[in-house]
Amino acid sequence: MTLKIVTSGYERPGTSFTVALINENTSLLTWTTSAEINNDHFEVERSTDGIHYSVIGTVKGAVWIEMQKDYSFTDPQSI
Repeated sequence: MTLKIVTSGYERPGTSFTVALINENTSLLTWTTSAEINNDHFEVERSTDGIHYSVIGTVKGAVWIEMQKDYSFTDPQSI
């Protein structure tokens, strides 16, 4: 399984991304941005082949922020 976060705006380089398995079926995705410009939301996508992705959720962005911001998303159907 491959997961990726897609932003609706611009995020300054320095974003970190981690995935932790909570239990057999649930994963917690966390990421941090160093700054965001015009970022309304993030789309969380999943792929079983690393080529074809589908959106599994969205997380509201900060729109405009020039400091570090932490985000998280729980995936209740980990593959």
